[in-house]
Amino acid sequence: MVLTIYAWRYYLRGVDRVAAWLIAGIGVVYLVVAVQLLLQGKVGLGVAFLGYSLGNVGLYLAAK
Repeated sequence: MVLTIYAWRYYLRGVDRVAAWLIAGIGVVYLVVAVQLLLQGKVGLGVAFLGYSLGNVGLYLAAK
């Protein structure tokens, strides 16, 4: 059991390093999509994607 916990910690450390830039990139994509939707007048979807983008900022900070 203890070995499994240490193995997961080691695994997650590697994932965190890779995931931080990936999360940031996806957040930027969500932001671009949000702006496009807002400019098209689709306010509901634009706000939703803006929320996704903001959520990715928190995920990036957690993974960093």
